[in-house]
Amino acid sequence: MTFSSSYSVGAQQPERDSRSRYSHGFSLRQYITDFGKTSNTLKASVESYAAAVFEQKSQEDSIICEVKKSFYECVAAKCIVEANEDSVDKYLEHLKEAKALYHSGKAAKIDITTAEVNLTNAEYALTEAENSYQLSIVRLHNAMGCMPSSDLKFEWEGGKDEAHPDYGLEELLQYAKDERPDMLASDAQLRSSKASSKAVSAEYFPTISGSAGYNWNDDHYPMDHSWQAGLSMSLTVTDGNKTAYRIRESKAKVKAAEASNERVWQNIALEVESSYITMLNNEKNLKVSDKSLKLAEENFDLANHRYYLGVGSSTEFTDAQNSLLQARTNRIKASLNYYSSIAALEKAVGRELPKRKDIKKEEAPKPSGKLNGENSYKDYDTNKTDNKSMPQNGINKETNSTEPQK
Repeated sequence: MTFSSSYSVGAQQPERDSRSRYSHGFSLRQYITDFGKTSNTLKASVESYAAAVFEQKSQEDSIICEVKKSFYECVAAKCIVEANEDSVDKYLEHLKEAKALYHSGKAAKIDITTAEVNLTNAEYALTEAENSYQLSIVRLHNAMGCMPSSDLKFEWEGGKDEAHPDYGLEELLQYAKDERPDMLASDAQLRSSKASSKAVSAEYFPTISGSAGYNWNDDHYPMDHSWQAGLSMSLTVTDGNKTAYRIRESKAKVKAAEASNERVWQNIALEVESSYITMLNNEKNLKVSDKSLKLAEENFDLANHRYYLGVGSSTEFTDAQNSLLQARTNRIKASLNYYSSIAALEKAVGRELPKRKDIKKEEAPKPSGKLNGENSYKDYDTNKTDNKSMPQNGINKETNSTEPQK
């Protein structure tokens, strides 16, 4: 609907009398049908917008995954520092015992020298671990998109590693197909291409529209008035095969979008399967590292007790302590890999996965990322995990504790 108003002045020869003329009017034009050209163009635009929203969500998921991995790496680096600090304490205690045994005649001078060398090596390893921890903090800040700060504090709920989302591969693949943002973006882009192709194909059909208007025209007030109403139809008879080539182009774009959609799904399926296999493998390594750590602790206790009694050698103690430190480091890295693989799996699936035993059957998470109808979308509704072992609360700058709980 439009409104127009004009004023003009002019003279007619030979009288040369000037005349003014006024004109005002309303006009209304309404498309009745263009056989899907406008509606499909609108649908293509809406689907393109939905694809952009899903692509943004995909980028957010990638950032969340990187922050999780960096946080786990930071906590693991802190635990390795604590393990090396404990190693330094043990070698320092061992040096004291070696000196006491040497003065009592139960140990040789070489035991003291060996203990001092081991203590120096342990202090060097501690320095390296502290450096790795500081670098992990820098990487964590980088993943969060902020500058490094000195007041970074952790809040970590300790416990057993029992966060394994107990889902089958087929179920995870279905979640990925229904929830993965880049998959949904590709689906929306495919629908947009199909709608655009239909809009171009509608160029062969006529456009039917109705019009109405009311006008005032005269050179003085009150002005004469008039109205009109009508129905019109326009049809392109020929355009030099322009529409035909546009249709061929749109169909080729649809085929390209279908191929791209299939490629996106294959890549997602590969990522889900790889993440799932890696997670299962890391879970096995975690159990093996638990057993290895328990045996290393028992072996160290025996070696330490034997040396204290004067029946064990310094080499035996050193081997036991090195094995214990290695077992602790392996256990920490196994936990880091395990939780990082869970974060990667959740990113691959497109949602957080709660433990199966923590949800009832009727409360099982359902896909929520699909388009709601043809011309709208709705936000994701993800469920949060409730893991109780590795850190789940992220960075807390208000807590008074600067050390992670053991």
